[in-house]
Amino acid sequence: MGDYIRNTLYILLLGLGFSQEIITEYLVEDGDTIDVFSYQIPENYDILNNHALLVAFHQWGGDENSNYYTQFDEEANNRNWFMLSPFGGSVNNYNHQGAQEMFEGALLWMMDHFSIDKNKIYMVGGSMGGATGSIYANNHLDPRKPMVAATASASGILDCERRAIEMDGNNSMIEWFGGNWDEVPFEYHRNSAVYFADSTQSMHYNLQYTPLYLDFGVTEPHREHAEDLFNLLLNYNENMWIDENPTGSHGYSVIDENHTCDWLSQFELIDNPDFVNVNLDEPSRAYWLEALNQNLPDQFIRITSSRDSSGISISKFDNSDTLLIYLSNQN
Repeated sequence: MGDYIRNTLYILLLGLGFSQEIITEYLVEDGDTIDVFSYQIPENYDILNNHALLVAFHQWGGDENSNYYTQFDEEANNRNWFMLSPFGGSVNNYNHQGAQEMFEGALLWMMDHFSIDKNKIYMVGGSMGGATGSIYANNHLDPRKPMVAATASASGILDCERRAIEMDGNNSMIEWFGGNWDEVPFEYHRNSAVYFADSTQSMHYNLQYTPLYLDFGVTEPHREHAEDLFNLLLNYNENMWIDENPTGSHGYSVIDENHTCDWLSQFELIDNPDFVNVNLDEPSRAYWLEALNQNLPDQFIRITSSRDSSGISISKFDNSDTLLIYLSNQN
């Protein structure tokens, strides 16, 4: 990560008695602007204490400032949380791999410059951005890097292939994934929270320790997606909330910001579980395990392993030839 150029925007919150300062940073690498993100510093920021971070992701067509039209910035400030709002490279990024790298870059910048509690990184978004937290969580299980403590979805597009089929194709997904769902299926699956049609090609296993808040409109296909994910993960993920009396139509309009932040605030990151059950889209680390190679590039690396006082058991290890075991989570 290279240089950053700062702009500031002041918003006076009438009736709340403080000026809201939205600061914009440009991510620059090798002289080229890669992305832009904005953030809010809590009014009572104390550099001597670590603060939670709420990361908000925009809907399709939005940008790094769109999320401030919700109440999440006020809710974050009331809790003495930072708020981060990434752009992700385009208005229609659909959380492709490049966009996720930009999100990680923004997170690392925040953690380098402020007292951020790495165990309290919460994510929220609407529609396209509603699935970002769970997709990012699926793809980022390395405890040495930013991970997701809990995430909330407002009409999240959780299964990109299923949604593309429902829409008879999605031009934004085609643009960023490199083709239609039947041409590059692996790209659709690795950039989704779940792939319902074939669990062996799905990353939802990786969400076992990520608390999920699922909201949606009264009548929209995203409701069925969320309900199906909830049922799929029931008794596997122990911390889920789903709206049983939905309101609104789609996106941020369906979610209660205060209730969402109250719910998220219960949780801290789990980054060292004794049972690991994951599908990795590329050679990478998952908690205390790391796969180094990938035999078939368009297939997931499957790992199921557990540990206790008597030792470590590996019951499944597919599509890779080398597995590292970290005896200390600090390595």
